[in-house]
Amino acid sequence: MSKEGMQLIVIAGGEASGRHSFLRNFRHSFALDFSLRSLEEGLKKKESFVTIVSLNNEEIDLLKQAATSGYRLTLYYLFTGSTLALYRAHSRSIIEKKVFSKTNVLSSYSFTYKGLAKSLPYFDLVFFLKNYKELEFISAYEPQKTEEEVLARTILALKREAEGE
Repeated sequence: MSKEGMQLIVIAGGEASGRHSFLRNFRHSFALDFSLRSLEEGLKKKESFVTIVSLNNEEIDLLKQAATSGYRLTLYYLFTGSTLALYRAHSRSIIEKKVFSKTNVLSSYSFTYKGLAKSLPYFDLVFFLKNYKELEFISAYEPQKTEEEVLARTILALKREAEGE
């Protein structure tokens, strides 16, 4: 199937960055009522779908597989500082009566930024969003048509802003 046929909408960011809330609030605006699936499950079904990821190495391998299998990949990446994420994750753990792990949240932020840089070549379209007090669309890029340096500078600036540097 051609890239016009199968679409994969990817929502990414660190733990407690607001990925699920983003999908819940904007699903009909961008996900075209696609099913929410894990990357592995969606690729097996060979249909358009939406997924939520943190961009770990296994997910990046699956994104590469999707790109080579003819999917058109669109990324919505949520920049949220780790301090705000810690607060959100801790609050959620209290509400849901689950164990809170500061280490897991901070680890998530470490590898999601690295994963973002590694995965960009597989995306046809990338949207960067800030999710602090409110959600703000920042920019959109076509990675294959954008200089790597421009993307790297933008990511670094947004990461520093999110982290309060």
